[in-house]
Amino acid sequence: MLSLFGPNPVASDSPRGADTRSRGPINRGGPTPSSGCSSVARRFALAAWLVVLLSILSPRAEAQRGLRFESIVSKTEVDVGELIHFQLKLQLDNQRTTTNPTAPDWGGLIIRKGPHLGKRTSNINGRRSVVATWDWMLEAPDEGVYTIGPARLEVGGQLVPTNPIKITVKKRVSQALPTELRGEPISPARTARGNSEIDRQLDGRLFLRPTVSNTTPYVGEPVIVHYTLYRDGPNLYNWRGQLPEEFTGVVREELFNNPRFSDDPKTIGTRQYRASPLYGTALIPTKPGEISVQGFSLTGQIRVRNSRSRRDLFDQLMGGSGYEQVILAT
Repeated sequence: MLSLFGPNPVASDSPRGADTRSRGPINRGGPTPSSGCSSVARRFALAAWLVVLLSILSPRAEAQRGLRFESIVSKTEVDVGELIHFQLKLQLDNQRTTTNPTAPDWGGLIIRKGPHLGKRTSNINGRRSVVATWDWMLEAPDEGVYTIGPARLEVGGQLVPTNPIKITVKKRVSQALPTELRGEPISPARTARGNSEIDRQLDGRLFLRPTVSNTTPYVGEPVIVHYTLYRDGPNLYNWRGQLPEEFTGVVREELFNNPRFSDDPKTIGTRQYRASPLYGTALIPTKPGEISVQGFSLTGQIRVRNSRSRRDLFDQLMGGSGYEQVILAT
């Protein structure tokens, strides 16, 4: 019998002169045992690798099944002083237990309001779900690009992050302001809920104006800062001022904090305003270098008639039937 592997044996009755040299293995067209073993080994290694990968991913996939956690912003391009509505939204099926989310790194944005928690539960065909929201109102102190980092939520022992969000902030020059004020750091009044029609009509008619006595003082030299409210038409109700929380690199001494409007007549160019100094402070630098100081902000309400009339908004004041919350910042 001839072996399929190795040299052919030499028969004792081989004719003299016959070719008895070793011949290679005969290939019948099928895989050799060595190639078959290699293929099996590769399959086994791949299967083992998949088992390990699934064991790692299965808890995460199980934790995130029926879960949606995301960050939402009202706008990704805003003007300086314009408020940004930021929301964390969590949707869960079957009311699984979770911890409260970890707030993101705000990337230099200022929190003006929040967080405010909202929650609602639904039951559809026996399937319970919960939607929870956390809301903030943010503001950029200056122009530039700001990045809100990821928020994180722990579910089933796993941390679920949201995506980071970039906010581009531009400095807008209001064309509704008198020409004499257009180079100053004045931000238009904004409605809290982003009513663009009312925002447009407030532009140039309701604003806070900061004035600084000296922008290049010596260390220890007081700098006087005043914040004055200017109004051309709208009355402001239930207002409240908000001071900056931190003054780094300076000592602050409060000069005045008026609880009422004085409505002093003030002419700027050809425009007539009612001016009310609201807050005054002396800032004393304690070290050399550039110092950035957050501004004064104000919230209040204006009265607006709920009407479909196309008349000017402020023709409807005094006798209106609704209030609109507005925010003024410097």
